[in-house]
Amino acid sequence: MKSKWSGFGQRTLAIVSPFLAILVAFTCLGLSGGVDMAQDGDDKQAVVAYAGDDEPKPPFPLNFDPNIFDETSTTIDNEWWPLPPGKQQTWEGTALEDGELVRRKVIFTVTDMTKEIAGVQCLIGWDTDYANDELTESELLFIAQAKDGTVWHLGESVEHYFYAEDIDTHGHYDGTRVWMVGYLKDCKAGIYMPADPTKLGEPPYSQGFAPHPWDWDDWAETYKTGQNMTVPTGSYSDVITIREYEPAAIAVENVSQIKSYARGVGCIKIAQLGDEGGDQETIDLVKNVMLSEEEMVKIREIVREHESKAYMYSLTKPAEQSHHDK
Repeated sequence: MKSKWSGFGQRTLAIVSPFLAILVAFTCLGLSGGVDMAQDGDDKQAVVAYAGDDEPKPPFPLNFDPNIFDETSTTIDNEWWPLPPGKQQTWEGTALEDGELVRRKVIFTVTDMTKEIAGVQCLIGWDTDYANDELTESELLFIAQAKDGTVWHLGESVEHYFYAEDIDTHGHYDGTRVWMVGYLKDCKAGIYMPADPTKLGEPPYSQGFAPHPWDWDDWAETYKTGQNMTVPTGSYSDVITIREYEPAAIAVENVSQIKSYARGVGCIKIAQLGDEGGDQETIDLVKNVMLSEEEMVKIREIVREHESKAYMYSLTKPAEQSHHDK
């Protein structure tokens, strides 16, 4: 199974050089000004762009309708994954990397920044992934809640970092990889949390799709319900567990990831389903807090810096602070 990060995004394949990383960022979202780069062919992934200074008018995938959202799309109050701005959750545990056991930590922060994607206002989540206290990924996640309470996933922007003993012990920025519905050919939106995920036996649902070299193709289904579970943040009842998997990968290595959710809290535990292969990751929720206004100011600065490095201003409106609840 291809390595994937532990939180709510997928770890994409490592970029081999900073130069290639910059090239990928430009290819994904285009240069400043009007372009038309949509092409056919497996080795020519490109954006669906627009000409001149007009507003972008991206085509919408057949299974995605922006009309299912309204002006409250950035208010994520699904009871199984509530995301009020300022909420920050931390999971800690272990995983295998290259056959060695490493300490894994993931921090997910709900920002108060929003971004318009494919005609839908999305809330921006920010998460960081650490191995043995070294930052390996920093990711912006673009999510929106439909009028029926379903939480949708419209894209992500992932920064990679690498460490090399022959250079130094500091993390080196290794480029940003971006995909967003409507701005990259063949991308499709997906569902992160159904409005009602408590029904066993429902068909699996896509969490989104981005073609190679982004290689996002995660699916999910409700695996268990009505569980009791204890993690460092407390004991929870009526917990549901959702199984996530990549169809191509699971055909080769029969392992998948399971995430357990407590009502009113969100994800409390992430583990692997399948004893052999994979990274054998197990992490538990160890902290669930609300950040101060001072801390949120720093978060906004991080989001803006992350976005600027990905050249995301070229085809999309820049992220902005939400004033929905102010």
